[in-house]
Amino acid sequence: MKLERDPVWGPVFNQFVSGLADRMRDFFEFLPHSLALAGARGLGRVAASLLKGKLKSAAEQAERALGPGGGRFASQSVVEIAQVLIECMKITSAFSRDRFRRRVTVVGEENLRAARALGKGVIAVSAHLGNWEIAAVVLGHLGHPPTWLLRPIENPLIQETLNGARATAGIHVIEKWGGLREAVRVLRRGEVLAMLVDQDARDQGVFVPFFGREASTLKSPALLSLRTGAPIVPFAAMRQPDGKFLLEIGEGFAAQGSADQEADLEKATARFTKTIEDWIRRFPGQWLWVHRRWKTQRPRTPVVTGEAPTG
Repeated sequence: MKLERDPVWGPVFNQFVSGLADRMRDFFEFLPHSLALAGARGLGRVAASLLKGKLKSAAEQAERALGPGGGRFASQSVVEIAQVLIECMKITSAFSRDRFRRRVTVVGEENLRAARALGKGVIAVSAHLGNWEIAAVVLGHLGHPPTWLLRPIENPLIQETLNGARATAGIHVIEKWGGLREAVRVLRRGEVLAMLVDQDARDQGVFVPFFGREASTLKSPALLSLRTGAPIVPFAAMRQPDGKFLLEIGEGFAAQGSADQEADLEKATARFTKTIEDWIRRFPGQWLWVHRRWKTQRPRTPVVTGEAPTG
């Protein structure tokens, strides 16, 4: 059992971690944004050097996906995550409704508007690329506040704090486990449902190509699209060399149904996965390479030899 869930020490531990996070947030809120990010990058480099052994498998994964030299992006992604954490602490100030346009350029909002105009809701899919929290907050500031369908954080106090920051942009959260019924209601109301779709879906996913290899991928977006007719719209906010963000919103499409539902799910899932792969190829140091994306393998079909049983 993780310490966060321990019935005796869990509440004490969660309170300590939450209090520490609050103090860190107060400190970084005090710092100018550029200085706070510089500090985050320094902390990220230290963490990457300390985790060099554990980053070996991540580097191998990146090398296999990107080709020779790709392994270096594993440590870069640790630095990126450090910046994401600090930005989340400053999201209500540095990326408020009045300030976000200073740091975020939006491309493709017309795609989201066109998808919403259909009146069936929108399934907005994103990845652990760049800063996904900023991406969702900006959607909210633009008038498209999403409802995140997410796995809850282990620490409920930090979850509450993060949800409070999300709420400043009109964002709501429903828990991933058992949340599909509520997700359908969100779409029926013509609203935006957001999901992170770039992690290993284990035996609950469909296998589609990702960097030339089959990867078990979340099929919920395609399933919801088939059920409701809602279009799927990819989106992601990638960091630019000047520290600002480029929020790209891709073209929407609805999953097409046929007599073969499994094939329909694979086709739609492969389509939005390809868009995410293209973004990662453009910004490889900003994706979460430490995640074991190809961990789940397709079950092998038993070989039938046709030989008669003996004995």
